[in-house]
Amino acid sequence: MPVSIVEHFRSLGRASIKLYSLYGPGECATNATSIQVLLDTDRSPISAGRPVPNYSVYVVDSKLRPVAIGVQGEICIGGPGIGRGYIGNPELTAERFVQNAIASTEDIKNGWDSLHRTGDLGRWRQDGTLLIEGRISGDTQVKLRGYRIDMCEVEHAIIEAADGALLEAVVSKRDSTTLRPEFLVAHIVCNKEDGAVEDCISRMRARLGSSLPAYMYPAVIIPLERIPMTSSGKRDRRAVAALPIPGSECKWNEIKNDLDLTETESQLKSIWQQVLADQLVRWHGSITPDQDFFHVGGSSLHLLELQAKIKEAFEGLEVPLVEMFDSSTLSAMARRIERENVTTKGQPTETMDWDRETEVPPSLLSLPSPRTQKPAGSKNQVVVLTGATGQLGGALLKAIVEDANVTRVHCIGVRDAVNRKEDIGFELNGKVILHAGDLYQARLGLSDDDANRIFAEATIIVHSAADKSYQKSFSSLRAPNLQTTKDLAIMAAAARGSRPPPDFHYISTAAMGMLVAGSKGERGAEGFIFGPVSAAACPPPAVSSSHIRRTAHGYMASKWASEVFLENLHAHHPHWRIVIHRPSLIARKPVPKQWEKEDDSTNGPVNDMLENLQYFAPRLRAVPALNTPKVGISGVLDVVTLNQVVDGLVDSMLVKNRLLESDKGSAVEYIHHVSDVELPLDNLGSWLGEAADIADGRDGWREFSAAKWARLAGEIGMRPAVVALFEDVSAKEGRVRFYKASRQ
Repeated sequence: MPVSIVEHFRSLGRASIKLYSLYGPGECATNATSIQVLLDTDRSPISAGRPVPNYSVYVVDSKLRPVAIGVQGEICIGGPGIGRGYIGNPELTAERFVQNAIASTEDIKNGWDSLHRTGDLGRWRQDGTLLIEGRISGDTQVKLRGYRIDMCEVEHAIIEAADGALLEAVVSKRDSTTLRPEFLVAHIVCNKEDGAVEDCISRMRARLGSSLPAYMYPAVIIPLERIPMTSSGKRDRRAVAALPIPGSECKWNEIKNDLDLTETESQLKSIWQQVLADQLVRWHGSITPDQDFFHVGGSSLHLLELQAKIKEAFEGLEVPLVEMFDSSTLSAMARRIERENVTTKGQPTETMDWDRETEVPPSLLSLPSPRTQKPAGSKNQVVVLTGATGQLGGALLKAIVEDANVTRVHCIGVRDAVNRKEDIGFELNGKVILHAGDLYQARLGLSDDDANRIFAEATIIVHSAADKSYQKSFSSLRAPNLQTTKDLAIMAAAARGSRPPPDFHYISTAAMGMLVAGSKGERGAEGFIFGPVSAAACPPPAVSSSHIRRTAHGYMASKWASEVFLENLHAHHPHWRIVIHRPSLIARKPVPKQWEKEDDSTNGPVNDMLENLQYFAPRLRAVPALNTPKVGISGVLDVVTLNQVVDGLVDSMLVKNRLLESDKGSAVEYIHHVSDVELPLDNLGSWLGEAADIADGRDGWREFSAAKWARLAGEIGMRPAVVALFEDVSAKEGRVRFYKASRQ
């Protein structure tokens, strides 16, 4: 039942009216579920209610096993209220009326052991009511660029987004040609009492983007006076699919020229027009700054082509796919290009002088030796922490707050600090102070006065924050990942004077072993195990390439540069305790709290590829093939639990905390946070677990190409940005190997 029906009844102004939402197919004697819908409700979608007497209602998987609350499945009905079958059609009866293996003992005793498979999709809400979500199969299910899409689901989302302004919506797929890929078209019938057609479509588009993934968004929305019908009075989907797409004379909100566009927007608009189908461009007419790439027919595959053309047009500029997804309007994408241009200006080929990148700035060269030292194991520790709203930083914050030796924790560089308290994951107390800021800001957003006050009392710095974007270049990551490390040291030195500087704990990565192994050559790296040693002698490539290694080059280089900068800092000031922590792959919980949403069981990790692999592979019972003749990703990744890393950090920070005598000095400490659990990249199924009910696969797991696996994961909730990342990796060439790290 759409909310618009409720609104129509409410508009009558008659309090005595009672409205009910019922569900029951023709195979039932009467409705199987029921609920009264209050006329003042604005909750959408409206459920079909709870089962009524004489009916048992289930939501099951393909093997007729009940699914969990919130998980979509087929609706099945049992009990004395269902029919016995179809007269004269034993085949259909056998298909739709099956033995009820999940019937209650009482139902079986009474002979009510039949189960009707309705063919309807639905799910249970937390309150025990049933949501109806369309049909399982039929002419409404299509495959679009590798994704399975039920057009009824898209139609339902369109009607809900219109908020009563539409009477009908029918979605059809237009097949691909040599000139354009396939796309969806929506034909709608507007409620003429709800204002102008163009206003209706504009409001609907604004809401639709938040309820549909990009690949399900119709490229064209066309108003009709009425939907074509069959002779039996049903919507004629074939006739709708054959309707021509009108020319540009039907478009709205057209601007006559490019005077309203910036220079970058105008150049980018031209690239959009090259990438998108000519038919779609003609329909949408002049592309305006606020138009969304995905709302004018763009897809994740288009985005790969768009990325390549942007790189060609803007002198080698490479905007990461994730950022293109997050900045998908013409104006936002143009601003992103301009920002990347400023960041990489003067270094179009990304040729790096690593000695210069890692040198100690003049302000840190001449520091007075500390005249005092704090005894080992002292109390009253004050911690400065970055990355407090991240996975590792948040868990570490909780652990150190509970330590009696810690009197205060300053969380700096917190974006939107006022509204981020709930992201911390526990009740804040007087020990914790959040300071607004950002990794891209100077001094992480702190004023000079705040920085002096915070670092004057700090005894420990933990730098956990980083821009973990594997597709960004080092130039793009220099400010958030390297300069912040330098800024922390500069602020600490400026505030301390002749007092001992705070211990500096830097969170790097065990994947640094790739650089060390790479310096040994293919033969020398055979059997290599990365120990807790300096990687300074093994710099990243000075010039990046389109090789598969480019995917992680910028991030890895920024971590390497920070490590080497801290080593150089320690070489000038041996009394400054520097600890470099290298955790391996941190295992996520199956469904982290921050991903959960009401009535949504498919939420998963955001942009990290390995986290998405951990989350979605068990749900697909399938893994991507990462080692192919074209692209090879092999080796092993150590998998360590979050608690193991946090315990190791706390042990190093607080248990072993010591300030060395200024005249003795010490070496930089390297701590590897690893475990004995390994993720073999050439046999992912053996790590992810056995699935005995999957027959096609030696170890119980199916294996697909990375691109196909990503599309399947996209169908059950993986973000389109991550789908595109997997597709991008599968399109690259070359080989990369991960190496085991050891504690000693």
